[in-house]
Amino acid sequence: MIMKNILVLTDFSIKAACAAEFAMHLAIKTRTNLLLCHAVEHALPITQEIEFSWLPINNEWENDCLAELKVVKRNLEEVVVQYNSDCFKPNITYTCATGTITSVTSRILKKNTVGLIVCGSHKANNLFRFFSESHSHAIMDNINCPVLFIPEGLKFKGVENITYATDLSFNNSKVIPYLAKLAVPLNAGLAVNHISVGEFSSIVPDRSITYALRKLLVDDLPALSYHCIQHVDVRAALLEMTSSGTTGILVLVHKKYDFMERLLNYSMSKHLSGRAQIPLLILPFDFSQDTADITEEELEHYCYDAADLR
Repeated sequence: MIMKNILVLTDFSIKAACAAEFAMHLAIKTRTNLLLCHAVEHALPITQEIEFSWLPINNEWENDCLAELKVVKRNLEEVVVQYNSDCFKPNITYTCATGTITSVTSRILKKNTVGLIVCGSHKANNLFRFFSESHSHAIMDNINCPVLFIPEGLKFKGVENITYATDLSFNNSKVIPYLAKLAVPLNAGLAVNHISVGEFSSIVPDRSITYALRKLLVDDLPALSYHCIQHVDVRAALLEMTSSGTTGILVLVHKKYDFMERLLNYSMSKHLSGRAQIPLLILPFDFSQDTADITEEELEHYCYDAADLR
């Protein structure tokens, strides 16, 4: 068991059902239990920071939510029949609570050991995304836990390769071991892709970078490869990865911007969350809080602005 629980956020929609089923397959493969959660947000003009514990509990609402969650649990338990009789059978529990999606999730993380959050990806137009935080964006900015976004309608067909797009501006000592623990039980390879927007002239050979990354693995697993990809547009390059057919899960490390920074920068993880055609795993910014693998002088030869990939 690489993590004790996978938290599945559901609003009982079709896209949430797809995400929950995908999470169930992951739970079986990684020998992890599932925790289902539904949050009900009151239509009140209050901020996300305010707790909702003082609001009156509507027993009828709570019973309806629990009944819906019980149906979701029963449907997920049927996924097990697709596997051998001796496969791991995740323990599925569920809960419902009143509050914003981030406040409810935060409370759950304080009470439970959660290694991954899974939810359906949220699509929104640019105007909506600018003036109002979607649930997926709020989770990225406020929850310190890896989040896997599943596109609507996507069925689990195994994961052959996990692709991590990075600028190599930090030592990845948290990222690579985490991804390795996810990749090994899935029998997936791990590809580390650096996208160069200019002429690539690194003084650090690819084999040296590959060696440094492999040193972060345990027992040299999973199979790890490093690639430097030249492209004039980082966003376009990432979107090509999601539609290439060779990437099973695309991984990015998220960076938060304040209001003024958002006017000058655009979060790549938020940009892809509603556009990726494959599962998108967003690691919290905490995963990048490390010293650099290589010197600033070396980085100048082949790294673009670190903010471009977050």
